[in-house]
Amino acid sequence: MERSDNRETELLGHEVRTGQTTVCNERLQLFLEALGLSGWDPSGPVPVTFVPRCFRDWVDVTRDVRPGPVLDGFGLEKGVNAGITISAKLPVFVGDRLHLTEKVAEVREKEGASGALIFVTVRQTIRREKEDIGIVQENDMLTVYRRGAEK
Repeated sequence: MERSDNRETELLGHEVRTGQTTVCNERLQLFLEALGLSGWDPSGPVPVTFVPRCFRDWVDVTRDVRPGPVLDGFGLEKGVNAGITISAKLPVFVGDRLHLTEKVAEVREKEGASGALIFVTVRQTIRREKEDIGIVQENDMLTVYRRGAEK
């Protein structure tokens, strides 16, 4: 399938409710051990960098937390993570029930020597049940797209 000339229009604003999870002490401890941290008070707030990892089936701190299914079907699944920004307004605690929504916030396309370069910013918004806790992670993805490749 030929590349759509309106890829930005197709992607921009695309939103997926990715899932829900409960912040688990066992996974938090694996995360902290992997970072070489000990003595974390389990009754205190969890590190904000741990929260997006609650929605994955692994806790490997050496791997980036990439966007989930929001990019599926657009041919951008094999991009590289070009940067992550994360912010939080309120703390998260072990036992909190969280919900994740992913949305394509920005799409920029530039022509490179090997084909089109597509920069996609995916905004992952995490909410506690019935409460906006203001956790937002933005993933800047870079994908090289070659004309004539499958979408």
